Amino acid sequence: MGIPDLTAKSDCELNNWIKNHEEQKATGSQLYRDLLLERARRAQEKQLLDFETSLAHLTQAALEQRCTSYGALAAASDVIGPKLGTR
Repeated sequence: MGIPDLTAKSDCELNNWIKNHEEQKATGSQLYRDLLLERARRAQEKQLLDFETSLAHLTQAALEQRCTSYGALAAASDVIGPKLGTR
């Protein structure tokens, strides 16, 4: 099986793949990391999250073997908005 073209996948498909990896405890796989990077890249394109800051946050969470959330990623990038509340 070749490496899938993640840019051709919808946001929903990416999120489902990420969820499936997490449920199957397959978060150490290269595909899982690629999925997270693609999701972060897309968010950066929408100017919601800083890619490098997000990557550093995700890396630190992985090293500490702890879960993180969209809210924590947003806070790390100092993103605010109507759905996210205030700083």
